[in-house]
Amino acid sequence: MKTKTGTLIATAVIMLVVALPVISQECSIQTITGTYVFRYTGQSFIGGPPYAIDVVANPAAGVLPLHAPGAYLSGSELGILTVNPDSSITARVWLHMGKFHTDPSITTLPAQVTSVEIEHGIDGQALGCIATLALPPDLVGGPATVDKFVVLDNGNEIRGVHATDGYPVTTSIAVGKRITRALDAAPRCGTNTMKGSYVATCPGLLYNSDGTTMSIASMLDLKSLPEGLLSGMLFNRVENHATESPVHGLLAMNPDCSGEGYLYGLLPGSGAKALFVLFAYDQGKGAFLLPTELELPNGMRLPYPSTQSCVVERTAP
Repeated sequence: MKTKTGTLIATAVIMLVVALPVISQECSIQTITGTYVFRYTGQSFIGGPPYAIDVVANPAAGVLPLHAPGAYLSGSELGILTVNPDSSITARVWLHMGKFHTDPSITTLPAQVTSVEIEHGIDGQALGCIATLALPPDLVGGPATVDKFVVLDNGNEIRGVHATDGYPVTTSIAVGKRITRALDAAPRCGTNTMKGSYVATCPGLLYNSDGTTMSIASMLDLKSLPEGLLSGMLFNRVENHATESPVHGLLAMNPDCSGEGYLYGLLPGSGAKALFVLFAYDQGKGAFLLPTELELPNGMRLPYPSTQSCVVERTAP
């Protein structure tokens, strides 16, 4: 038997449910317009003997030395990507794949967003917002490719994967963090952007001069001061060997939220200076970092002998 109180409660619940607004997920090209800093990490698989990392190139055909005979090579790719309201894309890319490193001046690649739409499950239920990006033939003469991105937080973050069947190079995952929308003013980063205490985590492979590889995982506990001075501790593991050692260096930020700097001690015992590029997001609460070169004590510069890239997160102001 229903009581008067029970009937009133049921009626109130029904009225509340009816009154709730139906919230539709934003999912269009406008959702993802703007400028992102991004990081791809993954592996390259070309076939051939494991750990054989000498690159194969065909200069006559204009093919750059990315394809390698190693069974699996790790890679990292960082950069700045802009999605325009007309669906066009431009990007500046720093790429490390095996021993191969690119200069960003030759990797400003055009691309196109071909669709941004809600994905539906087999039961017809709406799932996430999916963006499809068509990429032009790559730097090594490979075919045009497609990437699929899941759109998070109304476009403030995107996560993607290569989605072209049979593509012979990479199995990598991308994460992009938006720093400005299309109609926003240009990003304004400076000396105070990367200020505070940070932790950086950096997995990858280390390449030896004899052609062998070793797994490496590094964690940095860093303090960044307004004038760009860096200091901290490196917790490093190469294969089964673990070390702790101090690091110090310098960081200079650019207005577009990219930055350049160096760290002494990133490769313990080498006495070398590791040069890096950095891309900050969320007003310096986080960043992606990629070591690019190693400057030896005699001044000679070499490509950085690792495919490590780092996720940097602020732990305290």
